Amino acid sequence: MTTRKKIAICYSGQTRHLNEYPDFTDDWYNILGLFNEFDCDLYGHTWEDQATPNDDILKNFKVFEKTNQDDIWDTIKLMPNLGFWDFMPEARDWHLKQEYQDIINNKGDFITFAKARINGTLGQLWSAHECFHLIKADAHWPDYEYVVRLRWDLNSKFANTTQNQIMLLRDQFKDALRNYARDRHQNPLASTRTARYGDFNSSDVLTTDILYNGNNNTPFVNDHVFVIKGISFLQSRISKKTPIEVFSHIARYTNCGFPTSHTLWVQWFEHFNLHLHTALPDITSGNGSSDGKENKYWRI
Repeated sequence: MTTRKKIAICYSGQTRHLNEYPDFTDDWYNILGLFNEFDCDLYGHTWEDQATPNDDILKNFKVFEKTNQDDIWDTIKLMPNLGFWDFMPEARDWHLKQEYQDIINNKGDFITFAKARINGTLGQLWSAHECFHLIKADAHWPDYEYVVRLRWDLNSKFANTTQNQIMLLRDQFKDALRNYARDRHQNPLASTRTARYGDFNSSDVLTTDILYNGNNNTPFVNDHVFVIKGISFLQSRISKKTPIEVFSHIARYTNCGFPTSHTLWVQWFEHFNLHLHTALPDITSGNGSSDGKENKYWRI
């Protein structure tokens, strides 16, 4: 009998709509099923203002932790040689919003506004970084084949898809994971079978897609799923650094203002000399309504 390789799956960020409908629990299991060829240890982190995942989900976790998101503000406001404004994102259309006009015209609380925008920008990655630290609870964590990062609020894109299409997408996802283990990736556009496979770089991180902002060619990454080789996770020393060490470095060496959250993921990986590789099919979306999501409203 072949022993399945062990991987760590880290769920992080806001739980959002996870507990609202039974279908969302089913979706959670559908996404987890993409990794069913591996022996999975699950780790989870979210913020204290978020709902704890329901028992049907939580029972699967090796470690689950909630912390106070105020930790972000309390940390950055004490940073030497950096002000909290160094971590502030800004979108070009903020001046069109009445809330922003009120702030700059002294009709609102600027500190509350700044704290909310900084939490919205740093929160997801800060939570992911905290979750990556949790895997050290396993004595054999350096032996993980992969370290996977997933969002809590993922919904599988299967609702309007035929069964054959669903199976094809799932097979493509699993093929990418198998080829990653063999350091080989498939190029479906290649004209011959022998040309279809190329070598993965050991520092490649699997993801679904990367877009570019047309105005300044800024990379914008889909943040739903990242798959990191265990050896690359070790060599990059992610588990040795605190979130603020990474974000302070980015703040000091960013020339065009602090990046928004999706762009920040790219810089976070670059900080650890890890390179995004779009080898996974895009088969997930965020569950629940996007109404009321402040990051979308403020475009951060």
